[in-house]
Amino acid sequence: MSDEQKPISSEEMIVRIASILKNGMKLGSMTEEEQKQYEANLIQHIADSPYYTAFYDAETKTIMVETTYFDPLLCIDVTNDSIYFLPLSEKGYYPAFIKIIEFIMLDRKRKKALMEEEQQEEEKPKEIPSFDFL
Repeated sequence: MSDEQKPISSEEMIVRIASILKNGMKLGSMTEEEQKQYEANLIQHIADSPYYTAFYDAETKTIMVETTYFDPLLCIDVTNDSIYFLPLSEKGYYPAFIKIIEFIMLDRKRKKALMEEEQQEEEKPKEIPSFDFL
């Protein structure tokens, strides 16, 4: 059984989540334009939820996540290669945090599918034109 197929213990899961909250998560290298697009897509994903709203705070250059009643939950900082989290409340931020993790997972899955599609395009043999009619 590979490591991906092994279930993790609840203690290990708690340690990993705590580590993400404390130290952030690597996303991979992004250009400034890709970073802005990533932030915009993240805000859209959060705003699609009936429970949360998100906006970009130009002063702090972070994404603020709030409830639909304007209770602050999380501050998110997306850098050129990582994402960092700052909980703004003692309770209630965790479901919003999981919503962001969901976005990261879906974005990673989408990028992986695009890479596989590009590889398949490259692997297709080029058709040699037929000059039989000459």
